[in-house]
Amino acid sequence: MTLVINYMSENFSLIASDTKVTFKDNIIEPYFESKIISLDNIFGWTSGMGLGNFLEIFKEKLSKANISNIKEDIEKIFFDSKSKMIEWEMSEKEIDDSAVSLAMILKNDSILDIFSCYISNTYTDGKLKLFNGFLIFYPSNYTQIDVDEFQNRYDMLNQECNLNKVINQTLEMFNEISTNSPSNVGRDCEIGLLYFDDNKVCKKLIRINMDDYELDKDNYNIEVNDYGSITF
Repeated sequence: MTLVINYMSENFSLIASDTKVTFKDNIIEPYFESKIISLDNIFGWTSGMGLGNFLEIFKEKLSKANISNIKEDIEKIFFDSKSKMIEWEMSEKEIDDSAVSLAMILKNDSILDIFSCYISNTYTDGKLKLFNGFLIFYPSNYTQIDVDEFQNRYDMLNQECNLNKVINQTLEMFNEISTNSPSNVGRDCEIGLLYFDDNKVCKKLIRINMDDYELDKDNYNIEVNDYGSITF
């Protein structure tokens, strides 16, 4: 299981998720693998929750695709990924309940826009759907009552358009949910960012350990990886 926190505003977007712990060969120490995938072909990020094999196939197909029409091409990749899973006799309900979010650049003539969307067979009928503010894919231990109570305590729209404030709220929410979901959510938080900076759009991935964050919320370690920028 996993946790994915998405945010979209006029000037930036983000996708936050925990990391996947795997063990390779005879190595005793675990290997922490990112659940957020860099999309170089459309300069963005993607992550998701649900059936792991389905998500991996979708992400792989998407990362290699030649995207000319974002809506049509991504919806087709999503449909084709489901068809492949059904061929492999995977659970159709688990596939349909899976959800994927994307943050990317949309180029319209000489104008660059940042936008975010998500897609799921159960929740969006296999169609890309836009959103604003926060959109969270909760771990399975969160009931609808838990979700409602949680969202009543946080500003889920957060229209301040202040990147640092939104990152701080993301970390607060991630810390709370991961603390309440020790069997489902890891304590390393990765955040894929897209944001405007003067005449360019920047793309970065940051990682914060929630245990370090809890010790000192004003002075915690941040690992930053720069994935370049696009000038307009």
